[in-house]
Amino acid sequence: MTFAHDRKRAKRNRGEGRATPGPPRYVPPLKAALPLAAGVWLVLALCATAAFVLQTAVVPHASTAQLVTAVTVGALLFLGVFGGMPRAGDLTSLGARDGAFVACAGVLGAAAAPALVVANRASDVPPGAVVAFWTMAIWGALFLLIGAVASRMPVYAAAALLGVAGAMGVLGNWERPSSFSLLVRYPDREVAMLLAGVLFVGASYTLARLAQKHGQRGVYLPAAISGVVAAVAVGTFAGAGGLTGLAPSPAVASYGAAGGLMFALAVHVTRTVGTRFTGTAFLVGPPLITALLFVEEATGVFGPRPVLLEAAGWSTLVIGAAVVAAFIPVPGTATHAPVWAHMRASLARNALALIAAVFAIAGLVAPGVAVTVTGRTGEGAAFNAEFVLEGFRTTGGWLALAIAILLAATLARPLGRRGRAAAAVAGVCAAAVYFSVRFTPIQTWIPWIPPELQHDYGTEYANIVFAPVEVTLQVAAVAVACVTLVAHAAWKSRRPEPDAER
Repeated sequence: MTFAHDRKRAKRNRGEGRATPGPPRYVPPLKAALPLAAGVWLVLALCATAAFVLQTAVVPHASTAQLVTAVTVGALLFLGVFGGMPRAGDLTSLGARDGAFVACAGVLGAAAAPALVVANRASDVPPGAVVAFWTMAIWGALFLLIGAVASRMPVYAAAALLGVAGAMGVLGNWERPSSFSLLVRYPDREVAMLLAGVLFVGASYTLARLAQKHGQRGVYLPAAISGVVAAVAVGTFAGAGGLTGLAPSPAVASYGAAGGLMFALAVHVTRTVGTRFTGTAFLVGPPLITALLFVEEATGVFGPRPVLLEAAGWSTLVIGAAVVAAFIPVPGTATHAPVWAHMRASLARNALALIAAVFAIAGLVAPGVAVTVTGRTGEGAAFNAEFVLEGFRTTGGWLALAIAILLAATLARPLGRRGRAAAAVAGVCAAAVYFSVRFTPIQTWIPWIPPELQHDYGTEYANIVFAPVEVTLQVAAVAVACVTLVAHAAWKSRRPEPDAER
C-alpha cells in the first residue's frame, strides 16, 4: 500500500514547521497506466460474463464437487501465473496470522463461494435473470461498498445502488412476462448466492490487501493451493466417487477456466487498481450477457428474441451512469475528519437532499405499478385479479432512491469540480432513463395466485399485464435530486477553489 499523497504533504508540512494531522488515509491504488487498466477491466468483465454463461450450461450435467474442483484448479493456474512461484522467504514473511488469512481467503473465495452458487441452482431454478442479479450485480455492488468504506467516499456507495437499479431494469426486461422475481420463489437459494458474494468479495479484498503488504508471490499461489486442497478433500470424502469422480469433462473444464480466471483477476485487479475497477466490471455483466442476443441473431440458431431491447438498452445507460459515479476521483484536498464533518453545502441544498430522500423512501411503499391477471385454474375455473405492486417491487422505486442517495453522497463530501460534474451527469442520465423503465416490475410471481396459472403466463391459458399508475412521490424525488445536483455543480464551478484530485 502506498500513501504518496500523504508523504508529499508531510514533507511539505515539515518544511513549513507544521505537523501532519491524523494518521495516513487509505487511498485506492492506481498504479497501472490507464489504457492497461481499461484493458484488464474489460477482460475481467468478459470473463465474469463467460463464467456465468458456461456455468448455466454445465450446472445440469455435473456435480457440485466437479464444478468447484474445476474452478479451484483454474484459480491455481492463473494465480500462479499472476503471482509467480513463492520462495521460502516469501512464505515465512507472512507469519502465522497472515498465513492463516491467506489460506482461509483462498478456501472461501475459490472454493466456498462457487460451491454455494452451483449447489443452489439448476438449469432454470432460480431463473437465469435472478442468478445474474445475485452473482453479478450484487457482487459488483459489494466491491464498490468496500471501496466506499475504505476511501471514505459515500458517492461510491451511491454508484453501487445506481448500478443495482440499472441491473434490475436490464434483467427485468429479459422477457415478457418476466421470470425476474427477487426473494419470492427461491429466497433460500438467493440468500445463499448473496452469502457467496460476501465470501467472494471479502476473500478477494483480503488477498489483495495481503498481497500489497507482503508481495503477490507469497500470497497468490498459497491461497490457490488452499482452495484446491479444500475442494478435493470435500469432493473426495463427500461421496463424489473419489478422485476419479472429480475429473472434469471438457465443458466443465471450460467453466473451471473461466471461473478460476474470474477469481484470479478479481484479486489482481483489486490489488493493482482498486475495488472500483473490480466492482464496475461485475456491474456491466448483465448488459454484456444481453449483448449475446446479437450473436444469437447473427447465427440464427437460438430461436426468437425474448429481450425487450429498448427498455434493456435504457437500463444499460443507468449502469453506465453508475460507472461514471464510481470513477469520481478521490479529492486530494480531503481531510481526515468524519464524513458528516464535510457537509459544506448550504442549508437549502441539504434540505433539498433530505426532501428528495424522504420522497424516494415514501415512494417505495406507495403504489408502483398496476397488475391485472387473467386465466383459468387447474380445475378450469376462471380467475381474474387486479392489484397494485408497491414501489419497492419496481425498478422505478429503486432508481428514484438511488438518484436521491447520489445527491446526498455528493453533498456529504467535497468532490472537486470534475467530481461534481460527473455526479451531475450520472444523475441526469439516470433521471432521463427513469421515465422509460420506472414501471418495470422486479416481482412477477405472486404467492397467493395459483402456481399452475402463473406457469402459464404468456400463453392462451393465462396472462399478466402491467399498467402505469401515478407515482408522484417517485417523480418528485427524481426531479428534486436531479435539479439540485445540476445546481450544486453549476454554483460551485463559479467559485475560485483549488481542485487537486487524484
